[in-house]
Amino acid sequence: MITKKCALTLGGFALTTFLFFVCLHVTSLFKTSKWMGVGVAVGVFVIMLIFTLVYRKNAVLPFFVIPINAIADGLAASSLFTHIGVYPQIWQTAILFAAVNAAFFCFCLFAKTTFFKEHFVISILCFCVTIVAALITATLVNDTVKLHPAIIWLAWLSLIPLFSFIISTAIYAESALKQIKNICYGSFAALILIIIVVISVISQGEALDGFGDGLGGDVAGSYRRRNPFEYRDGFEDVI
Repeated sequence: MITKKCALTLGGFALTTFLFFVCLHVTSLFKTSKWMGVGVAVGVFVIMLIFTLVYRKNAVLPFFVIPINAIADGLAASSLFTHIGVYPQIWQTAILFAAVNAAFFCFCLFAKTTFFKEHFVISILCFCVTIVAALITATLVNDTVKLHPAIIWLAWLSLIPLFSFIISTAIYAESALKQIKNICYGSFAALILIIIVVISVISQGEALDGFGDGLGGDVAGSYRRRNPFEYRDGFEDVI
């Protein structure tokens, strides 16, 4: 069995990814500007951060902040998918939800081993590198067969809350309430990193569009027809 600390964090991560993906699909029902979702997410981040700093001694606040930050994750991500013009399908996000939570559960099992307890920093790094290597492989395979680019984008974004919550387990917590606060901090880290990634990718696209306009629009038109993963170098640099 896994430790209580890992179980609590796993529960927070499952809730976060569930709300993240649900919010993403809800926003896909509406036609909005590509900056709308990430703009609202920035506002939510600022408001929740202020509330957390002002009422940091309130033990109940994290129970509200964590789900709200998770919804903001979905809002921010929606801007990326509006930008590339395609959203992942529900069955794809269901599989991804199961996969990332299974990965976190495997981490919790790994955390019970003697090696992990004696070398927890190295162990966390090795686990994260393994996950990234697996996703790089999936990305390369996807580029070869030209299938489902949206779900690969979402998988990369999902690594951000996954790693943020994993790191929260490495922070000392003398009680369940303290660990919930650590999870809350992890949710803030995940949200701001997702916002940074989304803004960087969208801004990169606009820069290319502007370059194309200066050349008569041919480059911009070709950019819209290309697989968005041809620009994943910039995406990975942000991460």
